[in-house]
Amino acid sequence: MEKKISRSEKNLMVTAYLPIFREKLNRLESRGKGNSDEAVQLRRTLARADEFAAQAEAKQTNRFFNMVAD
Repeated sequence: MEKKISRSEKNLMVTAYLPIFREKLNRLESRGKGNSDEAVQLRRTLARADEFAAQAEAKQTNRFFNMVAD
């Protein structure tokens, strides 16, 4: 029986790989392969992760602001 992985666990797993993805993208770009399919996919993944991180930070800030304003 497989254990079902929650969304937060998946997010943590992706977060753990982000530095590796950034390093891999830098290596591809330094080799002149910045337009390869792999580089494009890495950029998309990193952009989505950055977007979700910004949204999470905004939610946290709004939650704190609402607590102070009340």
